[in-house]
Amino acid sequence: MISFIFTRFLTRPIYSLMSAARSIGEGRFDVPLPAPSRDEIGYLSREFGEMAQKLKELDEMKERFIQSVSHELKSPLGAAQAYVELLKVGKAGPLPAQAVKILEIVQQAIDRLRRFITDILDLAKLEAGRVGLNLQT
Repeated sequence: MISFIFTRFLTRPIYSLMSAARSIGEGRFDVPLPAPSRDEIGYLSREFGEMAQKLKELDEMKERFIQSVSHELKSPLGAAQAYVELLKVGKAGPLPAQAVKILEIVQQAIDRLRRFITDILDLAKLEAGRVGLNLQT
């Protein structure tokens, strides 16, 4: 009985650390870690805590970077799309049919890029858990 209690006392922090490591691997960085002690498990627990904090900071930096880049790409795309529309409707004067076809190709490329950027932003929001799904039959 004493051996069982002693074993549970020694292995409980290890199982807690394993659970925390699993959570960190799933992207949840604010997990409770075993109370730090002065032994190897305490040292490992402190190192895990520091690792989780650094991973959280990196994840936040990645999210800010994606949002910044996406925003910086959307602005010139919007301007390019507006200029293509102006050219197509003849604001700069009449265009030959071949030029209109080229502008339509450019507009399709702009639309694809815009959808791609929106998809990247949506993926970043999904990863951050800021988008809820509204499932319906």
